[in-house]
Amino acid sequence: MSLVKLIADQLRKTPFFIPLREVYSIFSPRLRALRIEEQADLNRITFKVKDALQNPLNGPNGLCKNVLIMGMGRVRFIAQEAAIRKSFELAGFRCKVIVPQDSMVIKAYRRLGSDNLIFLDHYQASVPSEGAQMLSDCKTIDDIINLTSDGVRCGKYALSTLMRKKRTGSFNLNDSSIRKELAIALDRSLQCAFTASVLIKECKPNALVLVDRGYSPSGELFDLCIKNDIPVFTWNAAHRNNSLMLKRYDRSNIDVHPSSLSKDTWEQILTLPWSSQKKDLVLQELESCYASGEWYSEVGTQVNKVSVGKEALINQLGLDPKKKTVAIFPHIFWDATFFWGKDLFSNYEEWFVESVRAACKNTSVNWLVKVHPANIVKNNRDGVSSEHSEISAIRQAIGELPSHVKLLKADTNISTHSLFKIIDSCVTVRGTTGIEASCFGIPVLTAGTGRYDRLGFTIDSDSREEFISLLADIHNLPRLTPMQNELALKYAWGVLIGRPVSLQVYQMRYNSTKTADLEIDFQVSTADAVRQSPDLKLIASWIKSDAEDFMNW
Repeated sequence: MSLVKLIADQLRKTPFFIPLREVYSIFSPRLRALRIEEQADLNRITFKVKDALQNPLNGPNGLCKNVLIMGMGRVRFIAQEAAIRKSFELAGFRCKVIVPQDSMVIKAYRRLGSDNLIFLDHYQASVPSEGAQMLSDCKTIDDIINLTSDGVRCGKYALSTLMRKKRTGSFNLNDSSIRKELAIALDRSLQCAFTASVLIKECKPNALVLVDRGYSPSGELFDLCIKNDIPVFTWNAAHRNNSLMLKRYDRSNIDVHPSSLSKDTWEQILTLPWSSQKKDLVLQELESCYASGEWYSEVGTQVNKVSVGKEALINQLGLDPKKKTVAIFPHIFWDATFFWGKDLFSNYEEWFVESVRAACKNTSVNWLVKVHPANIVKNNRDGVSSEHSEISAIRQAIGELPSHVKLLKADTNISTHSLFKIIDSCVTVRGTTGIEASCFGIPVLTAGTGRYDRLGFTIDSDSREEFISLLADIHNLPRLTPMQNELALKYAWGVLIGRPVSLQVYQMRYNSTKTADLEIDFQVSTADAVRQSPDLKLIASWIKSDAEDFMNW
């Protein structure tokens, strides 16, 4: 180990260590402004919640198990996470929150009821740089994805993290500079895996809580907890405001999507009586969320969108009314890549390019290629104004699109809900649009596993060749049968109605701003009110069960 690394390791573990970001914030106008904004948020929230979150709900003698929580970096998200922390306390856990050494983050957690804080830096030590050696025999992206170290999928996490950092959907492995960056990312993942192993050994957690589990350092900690039979819980914002989606992971379901239905949940739903009222409830949920603009408002998918009638839409898009219409709904190439299931193609970008190529060749239908609307909010949050990756991929790999293929940009004012009035087939890897489209009897072609595939209402392929051949013949696909449509509606009922937990301890909404800012408004001001909150009791009861999915049965 070099002297510089040794000194750096020791400095990180000292209580007076000040990260460079803290020093830089003194001289950066942007960071100073952010600190002022964060302090204002903290003052506003704590004024409303008072000291209701300060102490563990069951008292120190009632907390017998430890849960590690991968903490948040902004005040509003720390407040949002409070519902999860307090639910675990109700379930009998002592919360230990992993946070960066950031004075504002530390202050926010302490004022919002979490004084037991852990700094990853304190568990780090320099490990040998083996990334370049591990990459030396890798010829393809799949080779890198399959790289592991002591059961940790370091290759997968290094790729996902670097893709997100560089905002790119693919890498040219023949480029020496790219391989160098990948080696650095892989070294970091190996470091995170080592740190996670030390953390688990010393903290002895009984559970782990994460939001995004596909990036370093969360992914490595996720894998090691699963390897050690430590259950992992994830929480995410659901499709509508003021609701969360909760899931438990173990060895049996490590690659499934957080808003999927477990095998047990799905089997239970299939045994429940089905009625036209439940069908109407699903369709009304879709319509109302789109109409209100809160359909996945976390990423602003419906900001400035309007509903357009069928005939007006056909005329506006210049579609041939004599032909069927097919829509390709891409994922953002660099966001949550390789997180869930297995893909037919190497990455989202390759799938997209090959799908659009197939569309260009099939002139028997109208094709709509809809750029993901979340691109806008994600660009604004990252402070970039670059061309959206779907458009770049078309320009670089395909060129000018033929007249029968129409591009709908991210800022189109046409809501996705309107498109279901005119499309005859839906093409995706595993996007939410596949669930939506199938509810309207529209056949859905998938190109990946891990969410709603192979349950009887989608058209799934086992190879790239099979998928591309389906696109060539997609104009001959019939609509879903009544039985298939009912299966789709049942699945949507489980995901949209059964799984989200509605919150009462606070009101949570994402504004229709360029960055879809989160607002948290606590409805409680005493510890007893928190303890008695029905939503937290329900979550705590689920935590103590062995169920994979939180369900509102």
